[in-house]
Amino acid sequence: MARILFLALAAVVFFCTNANAVVYNVIPCKNLPPEAKTEVPDLLAAVGKISCTPYGQMMEPRTGYWWPYNNIQPVLIPAQKDTRNPERSPNKFYFTDFVVAELSGDEKQKWLDMLYDRNLELYETMSHKNPSIKEKAKEDMLKNRPVYMAKLQKEMQVFHMVALSSDNGFERDIYLYKSQEEGLIYGLTYMADNWRLFGIARIVIVDHFPL
Repeated sequence: MARILFLALAAVVFFCTNANAVVYNVIPCKNLPPEAKTEVPDLLAAVGKISCTPYGQMMEPRTGYWWPYNNIQPVLIPAQKDTRNPERSPNKFYFTDFVVAELSGDEKQKWLDMLYDRNLELYETMSHKNPSIKEKAKEDMLKNRPVYMAKLQKEMQVFHMVALSSDNGFERDIYLYKSQEEGLIYGLTYMADNWRLFGIARIVIVDHFPL
């Protein structure tokens, strides 16, 4: 039987963003400045890596993983600030450092709220063959928010990662959400004038779709 690629997401995620028109095709890394980082922080090492493109370095999923937004498009995190009209210069834009800190208290709650709100907003944009079921699910999310938030506060770690760049000292903020049971399952970063929520999913190859 022909093998079918089955994407098993670590969590149910809803996305609604515009795909970046720029194609960040990977090229060999050559003549990088000595201060350029070539590895992501330990927190991301199992699921992500740094690659080189005609527009500079970017962070992308490691082989066997997928960072989806818009349900299909993979999210790429470039070192260059401008993601709409990036400058084509392979070795001009690169990561110079990463600073990672786990959040707690009110700061952790702030970004858990952001995660919840973004999922709710994106859920509202999704179509459903039965609108009444969709509306009931939304009401449930709103009614039971305190219960969900208490569960997230207990079971989810939130990390703030700052990716420093050679692009005039540009710093890109990335928030990473780690489940006690499933590891990293969400990422949130600001690109193209909007907060982009993306999933962190393992790609699993099976012989058939589960019935």
